Amino acid sequence: MNDKIMAGGNLDNIVGRLTACIGLLHVIHANMPDDAGDLSESLYAACDLLECITRDFQADIDGAEEADER
Repeated sequence: MNDKIMAGGNLDNIVGRLTACIGLLHVIHANMPDDAGDLSESLYAACDLLECITRDFQADIDGAEEADER
């Protein structure tokens, strides 16, 4: 296995930036015209995907912290 280590502060910073990006995309989505159709659905899907990536990334960070504490 090819383990790569990154400082915890950097990882938390990345999670924070991902969360901020999600927030911005939600604001854009909420302010789209009602007739945006497919574009609105695509943006919603992008928000959902980014939220999943962020949750998985945070879970990896949390798991690594737990393993490090042992």
